[in-house]
Amino acid sequence: MRYVRILADAWSLTTSTKKLTWFVFAPSVAFIIMFIAEIAWQYAFAGEEFGWIEHGRTFEIIGTSFSAVRDSGLLWLVITFVILGALLLFVLQPWIHATLILSIRQKFEQPERRLSLRKKVFEGHAHFVSLLEYHAVLMPFSFVSIMFYAISFYRYTHGGDTYFSLVIPSLIILGIMSILAHFFLIFMPFFLVCEKQEFFKSMTHSVGLVFLHFGKTVSLFLVMILVSLRVVVNALVIIGVPLGLVAVGTYFATSNFYSIFLAFAGIISLFLIAGTGYLTSILEVFAISFWYRAFQVFREADAAEEKGEVGEVINSSKEMAVQQPEEQPQAQQAVKVVHVVHHMQPGVPMPDPSTFTDIPGEVTEIKEEPPVPIEEKPDVDSTFQ
Repeated sequence: MRYVRILADAWSLTTSTKKLTWFVFAPSVAFIIMFIAEIAWQYAFAGEEFGWIEHGRTFEIIGTSFSAVRDSGLLWLVITFVILGALLLFVLQPWIHATLILSIRQKFEQPERRLSLRKKVFEGHAHFVSLLEYHAVLMPFSFVSIMFYAISFYRYTHGGDTYFSLVIPSLIILGIMSILAHFFLIFMPFFLVCEKQEFFKSMTHSVGLVFLHFGKTVSLFLVMILVSLRVVVNALVIIGVPLGLVAVGTYFATSNFYSIFLAFAGIISLFLIAGTGYLTSILEVFAISFWYRAFQVFREADAAEEKGEVGEVINSSKEMAVQQPEEQPQAQQAVKVVHVVHHMQPGVPMPDPSTFTDIPGEVTEIKEEPPVPIEEKPDVDSTFQ
């Protein structure tokens, strides 16, 4: 199988199974909102630190917004959305991940069978703990986390000598470790969910599978990075539009149309956030389909290779079995065993057994059983007389 087909198969499954895309739409939107909030938070504190924004302005805006929401009676709605977002991002994400893997496995292995998401959600809860541990291990090595580390340390150190001599090398080492961790543990969720292996056993098997197919995995990893970068660039452009509208809106603060401008910017921002969430959900389904298809192909290749090795051993054994008779050692020739039955009368001496057979070897004597009496049947003619 050409490994370019992995990309085509994953994309075909992603586009043909829209229910999986909508299934992860809400978590994707929650991730986008959290990402925008984190960017705004970092920008606000950096602005206060470097003098772009008046000191204390960030907490003033937060306090004013909280008072406005509380006075409008929508505080309960905001708290509900915050709790749901936290659940989707930090608690339910492993469960969603397991459900996606089980659903994608069924679509690849049994495409004619109807996919029931409710059933897969119920089955996915059995893998919640193992995938929660997997996400916890990779959390410090997230590229988003490394980016925010760099921004935060730059703000604390003001980009001085300490930042470039100590922080930057540490972040580079952490980035290399992040690439290696994601690369060698890329198949670990499939060992956890599909083969129900233990945590450390699935970790070692994932590393071993990558080593066995190192070149192919590197190629697929680079392809996936390019696809992810394309989607990330599109997402950043879409996220930049609402942020740009907010920045432009500050210049119209004294205008009579300021409230109309803010409402228009809010509506546009909601649509753009929804579009970005949809793109992110497509990427999530595609990435899991892509790596599961690679996992499936690699495992089948390993199984076929093992069978091929066994076949070679059998063929060589057959070749040994069909050698010429003169090549066969004397000890391996078949020996016919002959059982000689002796009917001896009492008082008569037993003759020499060699007179009965010329085949060398031990002669086994089988004792004669007493004859079984045969019942005499009545004569048919006499019966009719």
